[in-house]
Amino acid sequence: MVEPEKHFGVNVGEDRGDGTAIVCRPDEPLRIELLDLAGTVVSEAAQTRNSIRIDTSGIPAGRYLVRVSRDAGIDRNAAPVGLRLLPPR
Repeated sequence: MVEPEKHFGVNVGEDRGDGTAIVCRPDEPLRIELLDLAGTVVSEAAQTRNSIRIDTSGIPAGRYLVRVSRDAGIDRNAAPVGLRLLPPR
């Protein structure tokens, strides 16, 4: 990710067979939020010991957006951020 902000589409499933969270491990601190398709923040990610985690257990199944934001002071020459999606536990 090289932009100050990026959006990703995600489906929160009915059966939650993939777990009840979206879990990422970024290379640097980021703000990660889950939005409904109207752009309203539904949930914000919380830092855990090894990752950033969005709890989806109380969220209705459907399509959502994940908004990832870097520090507002980042300039165009900043190094890209690696953002890895982890399997839920």
